[in-house]
Amino acid sequence: MNRKFNSQDNVSHNKAMKTLVIVLVVLLSIISFAQGNQGSQGNQTNVNVQNYEYYKAQLKQWIIADDSKALMTLATQLEKIFGSEQKVDKSNIKHAELLAEVYFELSNRQSAVEKKKSYCELSLNIAKKIITVDDEDGYGYYFAAMSTATLINYVNVFEKLSLLNEFDGYMTKAIAYLDDRVYKGLAYLGFGIRYMTPPWPLNNLDKAFDYITKAVELVPEYSGGYLQLGYLYEKRGDKDKAKEMFEKVLSMDSPKEFAKAHKENVTLAKEKLSKMK
Repeated sequence: MNRKFNSQDNVSHNKAMKTLVIVLVVLLSIISFAQGNQGSQGNQTNVNVQNYEYYKAQLKQWIIADDSKALMTLATQLEKIFGSEQKVDKSNIKHAELLAEVYFELSNRQSAVEKKKSYCELSLNIAKKIITVDDEDGYGYYFAAMSTATLINYVNVFEKLSLLNEFDGYMTKAIAYLDDRVYKGLAYLGFGIRYMTPPWPLNNLDKAFDYITKAVELVPEYSGGYLQLGYLYEKRGDKDKAKEMFEKVLSMDSPKEFAKAHKENVTLAKEKLSKMK
């Protein structure tokens, strides 16, 4: 059975990919809070500027502080490591992972579309270089997937389909190679949202259920997984299970590192429950 991808589908798909990026950006900030070492700005003069751990700590600090200016400075510092040709090799691949993340974070802090696209393209370019050097680098695939998900919003229908296929390939390998429990759970959740939200024939609610359930298994302390399960059950017409998941969000005691996102999830769950009465 054939169906044209019409203008309404295009609007729905744009909304779906924006939802995916927003959810994952929120979660990425959570990971930064949970895993980051905030350090001290006053100690910077005593730190070797080539040190990976120093840059990593700075990245987490500025993400938490939502400091775009500091992130831009960090990007400039990291760019110097790779020289004018931005060459990535095994000696600097960990720094390249940080630079891909910095670019992606900067893209999500831009209001101007062209600047947002530019930073996304920079992130994607570095991510591609990472996976050329190491084809089992999960972080490279992850940021390639996330940058692609953002760029999908700014291309025509036919390019969307091509980029969606690229996103699928990148995120599949991110899941395969990521060794961090939370990042892997984040990737599973992203894939679940990808299959849950687009219009037919690009969605697959069975796949969405498998991926979101796996995300919940990996990060059970995060209420957002249950919120997405609630949305999914609602789409499948199972209102009782949807209600159960939304109520689960309200009943959870969230760890402090998830507090901000949990508060937002509670608000969304309450809105859904109020409409189900």
